[in-house]
Amino acid sequence: MNFDALAVLFVTIFVWFATQTLKFLIVVFYEKKITMDIYLSTGRMPSSHSAVVSAMTIGMAIIYGFDSPYFVICLLF
Repeated sequence: MNFDALAVLFVTIFVWFATQTLKFLIVVFYEKKITMDIYLSTGRMPSSHSAVVSAMTIGMAIIYGFDSPYFVICLLF
């Protein structure tokens, strides 16, 4: 695995963690309860799936270009 692909992987993992943290803070603020299981749960907004796919797609476009098959696969995903 080359450095560029590794950078996309780390950024994607960071985006997932940041999105889940934002989701945790929203739950704490509005529902006044602290639950750590929000990091492993699905659903609610902001969508960590959408954030991860968007980060991965943009990363592939920046590294490999908009005409690469990697970008197209991520875009369709």
